[in-house]
Amino acid sequence: FFFLMIRRPPRSTQSRSSAASDVYKRQPYMYEHLDSIAKALNHPRVFAFLHIPVQAGNNNVLEAMVREYTVEQFEYVCDYLFEKVPNMTIATDIICGFPGETKEQFDDTLRLIEKYKLPVVNISQFYPRPGTPAAKMKRVDTKEVKQRSKALTQLFESYRCYDFLLNTEQSCLLYTSPSPRDRQKSRMPSSA
Repeated sequence: FFFLMIRRPPRSTQSRSSAASDVYKRQPYMYEHLDSIAKALNHPRVFAFLHIPVQAGNNNVLEAMVREYTVEQFEYVCDYLFEKVPNMTIATDIICGFPGETKEQFDDTLRLIEKYKLPVVNISQFYPRPGTPAAKMKRVDTKEVKQRSKALTQLFESYRCYDFLLNTEQSCLLYTSPSPRDRQKSRMPSSA
């Protein structure tokens, strides 16, 4: 439920050719449920964490990826949740060097990450999966992809995400697993 960015219409109701052109017309699934999501995330027994994979910070790249959301929709969801849910943690994924991505388009991704300073950013370099349309697209030079991945990693490592927790008191749950020796002791029959 929380991992869904949008509601997809049944495949039978649209042709492949119309899928990309309608991508921006669909109502994001999370929009319809943001109040409920915020309410659930504010419950004291729920960790306020969502993984919302944006993949890129540029709408043209998202369209090429056939993603069914825009950067603006991602920003709206983040802004809403950060406003309504104290101590909200949002994680995302970024793909560096998707085929056809320009340096300027990648700079949009850097700006997006700089704007939100998310504490969890899963950074990956584009890898063509066999049988996908992207596998047939002209790839970005490998050295450039590595450079983009490095730049994004450096940006991520340059900011601090949890300074707002300094000098505050927080509840923690600690779990320690028993050592192998302690587990063995617990299996031994007790002597009377």
